[in-house]
Amino acid sequence: MKKRGAISPFVSTLMLVAITVALGAFLYTQFRQLVVSQVKTASLTVLDSNVAADGRTITALVKNDGNVPLKIKYVIFYYKSMFQNITPVFLSGNSSGYIQPGEESSIQLRISGSLQSFSSYTLTVVSDRVAKSFVFQA
Repeated sequence: MKKRGAISPFVSTLMLVAITVALGAFLYTQFRQLVVSQVKTASLTVLDSNVAADGRTITALVKNDGNVPLKIKYVIFYYKSMFQNITPVFLSGNSSGYIQPGEESSIQLRISGSLQSFSSYTLTVVSDRVAKSFVFQA
């Protein structure tokens, strides 16, 4: 009778680890997209901002970069020591303030006081889910 040799404990441990890593990688690649599509992400960007010749009217183009609808509540304007909460007027898109994912909306802000040419100012766009600040030059 021949004696059959078994594999060593070290080799069997390596095989179990390799099988576990391979199975984990397979499950990750298969279900990652499903999980990512279920996550709700709120994000917005101000693509452009222009100051009118009067120095008091600012027009900004806001884009919803997330995958959930956003409602813009107000915009905080900051310049030197001037700090104002402004309700924007929607020039394009949904006039109620809702921006769907991937959509852009043009908003207009009227500030008290005026901006000097080539000066920097900050706009903080506040929505129902996220707020972001952006620095621009007049």
